[in-house]
Amino acid sequence: MKVSEEFLKEEVRCDYTVTTEFKKLWAVQMDILERFAQVCEKHGLRYFAAGGTLLGAIRHKGYIPWDDDIDVQMLEEDYYKLCEIAPEEFQEPFFFQSWQTEKDARPYFSRLRRSDTKACTREEMEIDPDRNKGVFIDIFAMSGVPDNRLAYGFKMFRLKFLRQIINGNKFDRLMKRASGKQKLKYRLDPRRITWSVLKHFVSFRKLSDHYVKVSRGKPKNTLVAASAFRPGDKKLTWKREDYAECIDLPFEYTTIKGPGNYDSVLRQQYGDYMTPKKGGAYHSDLIFNTDGVFEK
Repeated sequence: MKVSEEFLKEEVRCDYTVTTEFKKLWAVQMDILERFAQVCEKHGLRYFAAGGTLLGAIRHKGYIPWDDDIDVQMLEEDYYKLCEIAPEEFQEPFFFQSWQTEKDARPYFSRLRRSDTKACTREEMEIDPDRNKGVFIDIFAMSGVPDNRLAYGFKMFRLKFLRQIINGNKFDRLMKRASGKQKLKYRLDPRRITWSVLKHFVSFRKLSDHYVKVSRGKPKNTLVAASAFRPGDKKLTWKREDYAECIDLPFEYTTIKGPGNYDSVLRQQYGDYMTPKKGGAYHSDLIFNTDGVFEK
């Protein structure tokens, strides 16, 4: 891939130094985004910048200076269609990573990766040394949620309960690689214990399929939420009408899709979103390597 030398130069943004290496990480992510957008356009699927990526597009016309990834989300009817076509559409060096394409992957969201690069947290390195760890963008589903408080509460209770069991699978694998006090900690974790019993009766894939089924909503629901990712989080619950329009937003040297009513979306999640609040990135301990993918 080829990127202008001007973009890759180290610079200071909002009193934060963005290094050349960090710029290379951004460039690879935008390359992944370009391929993702091509597939979405081919199949008539809509996507929207989400979270810090949407915030960065509006406030900085690109990345928040200390952010280290791209987040997008899709209404669930488009998201699950993407999951169906992804294995055929994304060929090397791209890899669509989901609960359907990789063993023990949790069903909360998906990632599109470039396999000829590397980006992972220390925990991911520890728990899944053999999993694809290419530079990625995160892809989330927005599912319809009930307007009725009782129905909403029951749905979120089920998701949170299932999520605890699913996380038990992670702790079960961590325990096998740990030693000493850490091994004892994982061994006694109630989530791991629950999963260690249930795994004799249900496969992890079937449990994940059930989680996805419970998380899905109905097109008539007036509210949508990233409930598969973070059940019950009101900040990640929006009006469906906020996503009626899909618009192009400037993003570094390219563009990214965003919701027409981005102001409502961002205020719901961040409040006064135009006032910068310097903080750490979500993957604050990210280890990455982009060597070999840039043309000289």
